[in-house]
Amino acid sequence: NIVRNLSRALMQLLLLSAAASYAPPPLSCMILRGGSQGSVIDPEYSEILRKGSLHASQSMGSIETEDIGDKLPWPEGSESKKESFQQYQAQYKEAKYQFRQMKSKLQIAEHQQKVQKITLKGLKSLEPKADVYLPIGRMFVWADQVGLTKGLEESAEKVLEEIICEAQAELETLQGRVKSLEVKMQDVLNHVFRGRFQLFM
Repeated sequence: NIVRNLSRALMQLLLLSAAASYAPPPLSCMILRGGSQGSVIDPEYSEILRKGSLHASQSMGSIETEDIGDKLPWPEGSESKKESFQQYQAQYKEAKYQFRQMKSKLQIAEHQQKVQKITLKGLKSLEPKADVYLPIGRMFVWADQVGLTKGLEESAEKVLEEIICEAQAELETLQGRVKSLEVKMQDVLNHVFRGRFQLFM
């Protein structure tokens, strides 16, 4: 158990380190929806948009990297809604970051498991007394075939399998939180701006 726990802890550290260097895909943006002239928008909002130099379909920026709340033309009396939106956005940024990190960790763990299973298959096809070497830096160090096989079996079939299952469960939880916060932000926008601003993911 002690060896297994140490192996698991080491694998977790390696996966987290690799996930930290993960390059995320393009970020989501919030887009202004609706016309800036004519009867499409209520007169009061048409005036707000005109004063803010905003126009139809203008990108308001990424909700993951910018404080969109300060860019929106909040009407007088909607301060509490603005505060709620900014709180939701802060929570969204954190949840989306955690989601990306966990997704990266899962992908790396699955890749590691696949590599180890291929290596394990190769080891089991060798003669019992065949020499086995491990690559360490630029060197190859002799390793005990039986011990190496047992270690890979433990890592691929138990340690990594547990990490993958936990990561999948956590990913589903984070995805649900992200979706929930998207809905909450959109609800605030709909309430204040009557559907004139839309989150496009």
